[in-house]
Amino acid sequence: MSKKFLSVFGILFLSSILVLSCSNTNKTGSGDNNSSNNGSGSGTGGIGDGGTTPQGIAKYAGTWTATFDGGLTTYDIIISTDSSVKIKDEAGETKAENIQGSENTYTMTVQHGSTVDPSNITITFESDNSGNITDEDFGSGTISKNN
Repeated sequence: MSKKFLSVFGILFLSSILVLSCSNTNKTGSGDNNSSNNGSGSGTGGIGDGGTTPQGIAKYAGTWTATFDGGLTTYDIIISTDSSVKIKDEAGETKAENIQGSENTYTMTVQHGSTVDPSNITITFESDNSGNITDEDFGSGTISKNN
């Protein structure tokens, strides 16, 4: 009887070690690139973080400053890791709508104020830190990422 008990106990012990060593918990991540970087959008998609490089406009996440010809007009563009975009100008903070595009060029509409019609905006990212912008209300300009 004690031989059988030791044999069963040994099999259960070895099986439990095998199950625990093969556990996938905390080894592949959650699939959320921002699970360990506090939502900064700076994940690299590298080994061990379990995420992927953000796609679409989310890969340009951060706060950008748009400066229009002449330098007299500026506003902030806030791109989130969830692909939402907000424009912060003298009228306040407004969410961009109808965001479309791919690669490095994106279009959207923004209501700059309550008394004006929505403005079409086109942003072309030239790098991770700079690009060009065209806004129907303000003309052509450049964008640069705030550090």
